[in-house]
Amino acid sequence: MRSPEMEHLDEGMAHAWLDGALDADASSGVAAHVAACPACAATVAEARGLIAGASRVLAALDTLPGGVVPSRAAPT
Repeated sequence: MRSPEMEHLDEGMAHAWLDGALDADASSGVAAHVAACPACAATVAEARGLIAGASRVLAALDTLPGGVVPSRAAPT
């Protein structure tokens, strides 16, 4: 993997790192870069927020009763 002086992370690389999809060398390189780069730390923080929001939405869907069909809006 690239050194801490690597180019800025894109969203895909940030998500891959957060998802644990990178090998150990790549992961440690990204971790070092994020620790030293405020711009990439912000990208990772934003990605973490998106993941947390999506998790809350999915968790809320787990509590819905099954077999519920939404009603149709009345024609206007």
